[in-house]
Amino acid sequence: VYDFISFVFEKEIKEEISETKERLTDQEPEKKEIKEELKEESWKASYDRQLRIAFFAMALILFFIFAFYLFSLEKNKFEYVGIKFEKVREGKLIFYLAEFPITDISGNVVAESQFYFRNDPRNLENIPITDRIILMREVVAVPDNSVLKCEDSMISAVGFFLFLNRAGISGSAGTLNKTEAEEHKLQYVSCNDSLNKSVVMFREGNETKIYLDRPNCYIIDVANCEILNATERFLIGMYAHYRGIEV
Repeated sequence: VYDFISFVFEKEIKEEISETKERLTDQEPEKKEIKEELKEESWKASYDRQLRIAFFAMALILFFIFAFYLFSLEKNKFEYVGIKFEKVREGKLIFYLAEFPITDISGNVVAESQFYFRNDPRNLENIPITDRIILMREVVAVPDNSVLKCEDSMISAVGFFLFLNRAGISGSAGTLNKTEAEEHKLQYVSCNDSLNKSVVMFREGNETKIYLDRPNCYIIDVANCEILNATERFLIGMYAHYRGIEV
């Protein structure tokens, strides 16, 4: 009887061990799948984290690029005597784009105008303006021959008359020489003709400066052919004085 009981007990133990082995064997693929799933989830989490870091870094770079771009734009903008300026580059040339309001007699703004200066107006303050520049509605520019020989004389003349036109002032050229006036169909004018119009005379001088010779007759002395600098300084001064701003 003892032997029979031992046999039965041993048989049950072996069957239980066998069943346990079978269960463990059956669980191996499941464990492997679980490990693979955990590994895949870990890789996805790592990839997502790296992707978020990459997107954040790109966004940060774009932000700094945009901020630098805005800073560069603002750095090139400034205001001088009520005129908004922006430094712009056209090819190899640098201009200063001016935006200023056009007002009527009552001081009401009727339009906005633009004009390109070649010089930074802040760098022209070394050219003295000793008198207020208040022009009449008709202006005659009278350059002498020595000034006309300067390299920038044509650019200065075009800018001078264009600016006057934008300001609603009629501009024309004249001469002190009667023969030239007849040959080139120009006005023969001098400071004696400044009763009903403003006369602006450009002439060679030892120092570049701007002053009033007599009522409505302005003299622009040009040294070292600084005619472009002197002309733009005159235009800036004219606009500033018209608005009651000292330069």
